[in-house]
Amino acid sequence: MSTALKFVILTHISSKVGYGHLNRCIILGKEIKKRGNGISLIVTGKKDDVNFFSNYSWVKFFEKNKIKFPSADICIVDNYCYKNEYYKKLRAFYDKILIFDDYKYIVPNYVSGVINPNLYADNQFYCPGIRLFTGHKYLLIRNEFFNINRRKNSDRILLCVGGSDPENQMDRLLSILIKASKRPIDAVFGPGFENLNVIKRWKNHPRVFTHIAVKNISKLMSKAFYALSSSGSMIYELTAVGVPTICMALAENQKLIGEHFSKLNLVTYLGLFKKINN
Repeated sequence: MSTALKFVILTHISSKVGYGHLNRCIILGKEIKKRGNGISLIVTGKKDDVNFFSNYSWVKFFEKNKIKFPSADICIVDNYCYKNEYYKKLRAFYDKILIFDDYKYIVPNYVSGVINPNLYADNQFYCPGIRLFTGHKYLLIRNEFFNINRRKNSDRILLCVGGSDPENQMDRLLSILIKASKRPIDAVFGPGFENLNVIKRWKNHPRVFTHIAVKNISKLMSKAFYALSSSGSMIYELTAVGVPTICMALAENQKLIGEHFSKLNLVTYLGLFKKINN
């Protein structure tokens, strides 16, 4: 009989960073717990943002620089920090440290292994001697996206750019879609969306249906004729449901997902949002 392990996961959220890190850490935490192991997910960010995930007792919020590190056998970090000093300090608490990496292929000192669950992950870019958990085997997607089918009579447009909108694209994209199509639009505003004026501006439009902090977005995806989204982790979800998707990168790390899925003819990738004209 295998001995249960204790895991701690460190991540953060904000309107700028978004919710992708926290989302996949919760998925990973649930799988760790399901296998009989101990889990603590430590989140730094605004406390109001964390309330969206408050139904998990093992998710703990701490203000930055006030973290209480619980004992654990393995520490997993998902915050795109690659500074050696950070991991040297963390090593005082944990012997084994894994990091999430999506695009830089940088492994700081004191790190034991890397989790890169993306389809485009290429092991040859990592330094030798590091334990690698890469590729589709480690893809973190909620089961709901594999257990729902897109409706044959889907007639709506789904618009979502993630848990927040740091580049203020929702207003711009809604204006474009209203002119380009006569279909109804499901506009999904994530829990970190802060520009309430945009929601107010569109909520009474006859063809725009606003949804805020949706927890069952797969149901909206199943109704979509096509989707317009950022090329972050949502691309994996939309592909699992089978929704034709037009996407653009809102950050450098999203470019690789858009480019890779475009090469596989799974999405139409428009490029980095700054280079896209109306």
